Amino acid sequence: MIYQYKIQTLTGAELGLLLYICNEVFTTNVRVDEQTITAYKHEALAAKLRAAKKEIKPEYFEFYEIMCAKLDIDV
Repeated sequence: MIYQYKIQTLTGAELGLLLYICNEVFTTNVRVDEQTITAYKHEALAAKLRAAKKEIKPEYFEFYEIMCAKLDIDV
């Protein structure tokens, strides 16, 4: 489970990137937001973020790395 306090440590850009990855990079019928992202299990979110690594534009890659570190996800 992703805890709410970890989501709250993210900056606006990092949170936006996380939601973009979860909602836009992968096709899904369920859209998540800042409150519902906590329903993800840690390993499921980690797998999704690792798979999206190649989709991140170079100008956002620093945000991606910091975001993953804050969520305790190795990339």
